[in-house]
Amino acid sequence: MKVVGRKRRWSVGELARASGLTVRALHYYGEIGLVSASERTPAGHRRYTDPDVRRLYRLRALHLLGLPLEEIRTVLNTADDSAALRQILVAQLADLDARAAGIAELRGRIQALLEQVDGSGMPGSGSFLTVLEATVPLVHANAYLTPQQREAVVQHARELGDDTITVLKAEWLGLVEQLRTLLRDGVAAGDPRVRALAGRWTEIGTALRGTTGDDGRLNTALAAMWRDNRTVIDQGMADRVAWLDAGDVAAVVEYVQQARQLGEYDERTVGDHG
Repeated sequence: MKVVGRKRRWSVGELARASGLTVRALHYYGEIGLVSASERTPAGHRRYTDPDVRRLYRLRALHLLGLPLEEIRTVLNTADDSAALRQILVAQLADLDARAAGIAELRGRIQALLEQVDGSGMPGSGSFLTVLEATVPLVHANAYLTPQQREAVVQHARELGDDTITVLKAEWLGLVEQLRTLLRDGVAAGDPRVRALAGRWTEIGTALRGTTGDDGRLNTALAAMWRDNRTVIDQGMADRVAWLDAGDVAAVVEYVQQARQLGEYDERTVGDHG
């Protein structure tokens, strides 16, 4: 890092080490026009300035808050003033508060398990599974959902209550098993049995989502999370549920989507001829 008067200049390697990013990532940000080195040395080497570093901070903060790069580009191209920076910092603080609340909730669950072990005896298996589910998430949603979206989902879960969620999850797993059997038996997605199960699948999803199901941006983020992590989620479910094999959940989800599409097509056809 070179200092000229009070102005600092970073080489790409120095900025990579200081920011925790790779040189390759910084080059990529430059190639797509998000963060570029504003200056070059007489020998042609890139040098990042203070405004470049502030822009990089804004980019990384917004990305961690779940914004896609195209939306981040729009935000970065607005004025880099104190008001814009304050908004980002407030959002980051809210994100940290949400994470802290999640850690505190998990700590309380583990403390309750410890008290049961020290007191009346071993907790039930359901208690351990609840803690495992919270401790080892299949996907880190922070990269996809904003703090506000995550809080909305958490708030709805509180309103439903643990008992209701457990019942709905159990029924959903039952649907997975039934649909997997039909799929393996070669039953077409348009079969009334598949369509009925797909309809109940949708009803359970609606119950678990509540009013958050009306949030178009949240729906888009959740779809992207499934698309990007389908293999991880599928394998994670297979690891957690004894009767599931790798590939089952992904195949069943596609089966349900086909049944829905056929149902929508039939409804349009009836409407066109009604």
